[in-house]
Amino acid sequence: MVRIRVPHAELREYGALLPVRVGIGSLAEEAIRRNRGMVRPPVDVVALVDTGAARSVLQQGLAAELGLNTVGSVEIDTPSSKNLTALEYMIRVWFNDRFVLEAKAMEAPLPVPRIRLLLGRDLLAHGTFTYLGREGEFQLTF
Repeated sequence: MVRIRVPHAELREYGALLPVRVGIGSLAEEAIRRNRGMVRPPVDVVALVDTGAARSVLQQGLAAELGLNTVGSVEIDTPSSKNLTALEYMIRVWFNDRFVLEAKAMEAPLPVPRIRLLLGRDLLAHGTFTYLGREGEFQLTF
């Protein structure tokens, strides 16, 4: 079991923000290495735990930065747009040195520039998210 406990002085104002690393999915990485290609390293990002999002979302432009290849597309609605085509990518998210999850994430413009990843219920379904408002912290347990 991995427990990530994050004290956050501005939890109420900004939400459950979490530093993570995000990178290319493992199958794509294996294929690139077999072909002796260059795998771009994962990058450190600020993620927002978003229990209202069914799927995880990459900030627009992050997929290109990571060298990700499209694995599909979906039509989505956001608070500011309707019928937006979002490209999908396989990603890995490192929560710490011991725990990594993979998911198919879509890429879309996120309204807060410093947040580069929304952690949706597709990833949260692998663990337990606890919002401890009085203590000013949240906890993820996998």
